[in-house]
Amino acid sequence: MGRVEQVIDRAIGRERKRRQEAETARRMVAPLVGDALGMDSAAEIYSHALRQHGIAPGGADTAALQTMVRMLLNGNGSVVVSTPSSAIATDEASIAATYGVPAPRKL
Repeated sequence: MGRVEQVIDRAIGRERKRRQEAETARRMVAPLVGDALGMDSAAEIYSHALRQHGIAPGGADTAALQTMVRMLLNGNGSVVVSTPSSAIATDEASIAATYGVPAPRKL
């Protein structure tokens, strides 16, 4: 194999690894933020999930960001992931009773 083919193989390998890491990150943060679209690197995806939960990622590397996301998922972080205890109806009666303002008119 020639030098050019070796360079191409290394570049393809790095790209495959980057994409695999990004896909792993997307699957990991899905319970926290839903689909993470428009981000190409695992670090961007982990940082986005942390920012959505009020944690400033700073200049941490990918492994540290992944660990912080795991802490959020396990409930060991400073922000505990929880589901709302009750759903809020958006019909006119509940809005008027809860907030004291009428619901907007439907056009």
